[in-house]
Amino acid sequence: MIGGFVPAYKPSGMGSSQLVGKLKRHLNADRVGHAGTLDRFADGLVLLIVGKSTCFSDFFLHGDKRYTATFTFGRSTETHDPEGETVAERSERDAIDFVNTRKVEIAKWIEDLTAVTVQTPPLYSALKKDGKRYSDRARTGITELPPSRSVQIYEARFTGSSANAISAEFAVSGGTYIRSFARDLGQKFGFPVHLSRLTRTAIGTFLLNEDCWRVEETARIIPPHEILKWPRVLASRAESDAIGHGQTPKLRMPESGQFAWIVDSADSPVAWVELLDFGLYKVRRVFL
Repeated sequence: MIGGFVPAYKPSGMGSSQLVGKLKRHLNADRVGHAGTLDRFADGLVLLIVGKSTCFSDFFLHGDKRYTATFTFGRSTETHDPEGETVAERSERDAIDFVNTRKVEIAKWIEDLTAVTVQTPPLYSALKKDGKRYSDRARTGITELPPSRSVQIYEARFTGSSANAISAEFAVSGGTYIRSFARDLGQKFGFPVHLSRLTRTAIGTFLLNEDCWRVEETARIIPPHEILKWPRVLASRAESDAIGHGQTPKLRMPESGQFAWIVDSADSPVAWVELLDFGLYKVRRVFL
């Protein structure tokens, strides 16, 4: 089963693995994966991948993403989100007064994030050291932060405030943690704050909209060659059979580009190939 992509909406409170399981049961599929999870408290777009198309997950796992976020002042947590243990707290009245008096400075700090090129991920993260997640290490008392890494923040926009909370929108490179902004915001202003709400609105060209699969609906699988717009090379039945048996028959390959689709007369993918020099190619995945 070549499968394909299913842009899905994950509601707050549901784990990403639960969403994967629900689609797997819905489609009665042997294999369903994802191109990046969302924290349980967050909602929004998760890109699910079905069947043999799971081989394309890396093309989106590290891709650009967009989020809307709410930061609530008056409480900070060890995970920088609403689910962690409280580490510092102030009264709601103090938090409202703080937001009212420092709103302009907070807005400028957020919008200046576009100058940030390096970020330290949060302590509680799925990143690993020596095969063990940092979040699991933290639960044993190890407080070593993951190493800093390069990120790109294409857009950081303050969108408003209400009582003791502020809202913002972000467009970032893959691997950027919005929770880390809450940690850094609290350190900058010396006031407890956490990321109270997070919605992922885009992954690459996939958008959170009414076409996204909800668990109560019927899922539509988008074939991979409709998403990954590589050149298509037509193969005959005999050539397709040869590829299916591990051979690389001579085909007229594109003169430029990194990848291509080999398709049959029905325009169905036979294989995903990597383009080499001198018109040669390397088969990355066969879909027969």
